[in-house]
Amino acid sequence: MKKTFLLLLTITLFFSCKTDKKQTETESTETEVTKADELTLNGSFIYYDNAAVLQTKAEIYGVITDSMMHALNNRAKEFKKEETDMVPVSVKVKLSDKKDNTAWESKIEILEILNVSKPQPQDNQVIKLQ
Repeated sequence: MKKTFLLLLTITLFFSCKTDKKQTETESTETEVTKADELTLNGSFIYYDNAAVLQTKAEIYGVITDSMMHALNNRAKEFKKEETDMVPVSVKVKLSDKKDNTAWESKIEILEILNVSKPQPQDNQVIKLQ
C-alpha cells in the first residue's frame, strides 16, 4: 500500500516539475543562485525513503540532507500519523546549488526552523486502495 502511494506521489511530483525543454543555456546562467540568497518559506514538509521535499504554494524544493533537515524531520514526526504525512512548516533557507544525490532542480538548505505545526485534517487527504 505504502509503495503504491509512494509511486503515485513520485509520478505526480515528477510530472508537476517538468521543465520547458526550450530553455536556453543563457537563461539558465542568468538564474544562478548566489550564496547570499536567504528567504523564509512556508509549506508542507515530507521526509520519506531518504528523500526530503518542501512543497510551497508556488514551487517544490528538494531539501539538502543534513543535520538541520534531520532536526526538522524529528520535530515533524510529532505530528505525523503515518510516515507519508506532510507537515506544515516555516523555515529560513538558503537556495543551494550543491551537487548531491537530489534530482531536484530547485534545492534548499535549511538554516533555521521557525515553526512546525499540526496538519489540518483536510490537508492530509490520503487515498487508500483496498
